[in-house]
Amino acid sequence: MHRREPDYGNAKYWCRRVGSHPVHDQLAPLAAPVLTQAGVSGFSAAKWDALRFVDLCEQVAHENSPANRAAREVQWLEMNLHLAHCARGR
Repeated sequence: MHRREPDYGNAKYWCRRVGSHPVHDQLAPLAAPVLTQAGVSGFSAAKWDALRFVDLCEQVAHENSPANRAAREVQWLEMNLHLAHCARGR
């Protein structure tokens, strides 16, 4: 949520506190092609980099660009994965 406020510093604080999360393993292979297709490089389908993603969101926040739309799509994927994770009870 802090990425969306936008409060990027706080978003990165919580990313560091959480560290690796099971949802990241699911998100990486879904997000990488979305970002690559939008011309965003540096994201791996094997390992999610939450801090890099916060940086990307901050960089494209005020653009009407393919990268902005891809970042929003990835955030949608991420939120759905988190909700499904919570619904499963971990």
